Amino acid sequence: MSDISVFGLGYVGCVSAACFAKQGHSVVGVDVSDAKVDLVNAGKPTILEEGIAELVAEMRAAGRLRPRRRWRKRSGRRTSA
Repeated sequence: MSDISVFGLGYVGCVSAACFAKQGHSVVGVDVSDAKVDLVNAGKPTILEEGIAELVAEMRAAGRLRPRRRWRKRSGRRTSA
């Protein structure tokens, strides 16, 4: 599966990141908000939506969803458009 970066862990980003991770991708969720990053790191969603709490917790536990405050491009890795 692919490595995916999602910028913003709000209404769209939190759900997108968790869903991409559920599909087997390795996802880095980037947000400038310490509170949002801390919530996802704790396995908790940043929004209220049916089923998202369980999905975020499951993907954090599986190690496929990794929230960060900064994004850094990995050197030596191929990217596709």
